[in-house]
Amino acid sequence: MNALEVLQRIIERHDLQDETFTLVSHRTSIGWRVRHPSAEDRIEHLSSTEAAAENRRPRGARVQGRALLRFGMRDLDGYRSHPDHVVSISSRLGGARQRGHLALMDLHLDEFVPRDRLLGAISALCEERAAWLLRTDRHYHVYGDFLLDQDEWMRWNVRFQMSLALADARYVGHSLLWGCNLLRLNAGALHQIRVPSTQPDGTAAPPGPLATAAVQLAQRRHTRQLRRGGGLVVEHLREVAELATAIHAECAARGIGLDDVTAEQVYACGYLHDCLEDTNTDFEDVVRVAGARVAYLVGQVSMDKRLPMRARRAAYNRQIARASLAARIVKLADLLSNLRGLTGQEGRATSG
Repeated sequence: MNALEVLQRIIERHDLQDETFTLVSHRTSIGWRVRHPSAEDRIEHLSSTEAAAENRRPRGARVQGRALLRFGMRDLDGYRSHPDHVVSISSRLGGARQRGHLALMDLHLDEFVPRDRLLGAISALCEERAAWLLRTDRHYHVYGDFLLDQDEWMRWNVRFQMSLALADARYVGHSLLWGCNLLRLNAGALHQIRVPSTQPDGTAAPPGPLATAAVQLAQRRHTRQLRRGGGLVVEHLREVAELATAIHAECAARGIGLDDVTAEQVYACGYLHDCLEDTNTDFEDVVRVAGARVAYLVGQVSMDKRLPMRARRAAYNRQIARASLAARIVKLADLLSNLRGLTGQEGRATSG
């Protein structure tokens, strides 16, 4: 389910058809810490007109719950005040019944957390009440299947920040300043380009011990590593694996031969494609975990960093040109993921 469908489920389950909701149109951008990486930058930002605007409670359009039940994603476009904006839902309910707040929270994790562990933490913070966990580009969104009064809403924000620091402190600070949480319902054109959904985009991980072992090795070796744009490396690896598997499936459907490389092997290579270059993983480590075929594919998409810098890129380009189709599929998925992750703040060099 996408974010709008989850919201509609909450409206139905809690009889919110007569409540008034607020839809807020606002611009998207790269992360605040990417825009203002140093303390000096952030201090200078304090005196800007942008900072003053951020501190004002956002205004939006009021919509009845029963009208929202009839909305599709395209209906939200009518509430964008600019083509580059996204539309967010405010947690504050505005009906005469004074029902309080929706239980909304944005999670911005600084390190990889297995999904089952994250769900367990959210269940504890929701005091064992049901909730939906939605995936965005780099964040998770929580939609509780319950309502909060004003005091509960204050504690809700503090608990997510203080207990496990699962929520970004700046997001919580703005929420308390504004008197509401905001979560976007749709996608932007340049940033935040994915619609929040209960399941990530792309093809699910193929079942099997090989894929599982590859994921576990990648998570151990890349834990806490960050990309240039601020996202977690393991999320890039997941995206590459899913994109590569989807391309593999399309090739198979069109009758394009892949030298008997299975979807599971392509998925494993997607997760491990950076491990030889960027971690202390050896070729033999990959063989032990994922087998010789996967290790060979990983080797085909790995740059030889023992070469001098000037010769390294040319040698790598020749290597990719001679690589197997399965390896080039993984490389294509890597390039697509890198393009999705561009923030506009990179220097001339981008990841290979």
